[in-house]
Amino acid sequence: MEKLTLTNNQRTNYELPKLLYTIKEAAYILAVSEKSVRRFLERGLLKTSLALRTKLITRESIEAFVKMTT
Repeated sequence: MEKLTLTNNQRTNYELPKLLYTIKEAAYILAVSEKSVRRFLERGLLKTSLALRTKLITRESIEAFVKMTT
C-alpha cells in the first residue's frame, strides 16, 4: 500500500499509510475494473468513508475484502 511522507520543521520524516482510496485506485489495487468495485460497494463487500461526499474506500475495507476472498 502507498505511504505518505510528511516533514515537520525539524526535518523529521513521518511515513503515514494512505487510509482512503478512490474507486479507480481500489480497482487498481484489486486488479479489477471500476465497474466491479462499484458492484462490490452495492453488495456491501467494500465500505466507503461516510465523512466525505466523494466515495472513498477505506484501506481496512480493501484488506478485509482480500482476506475474505482468498
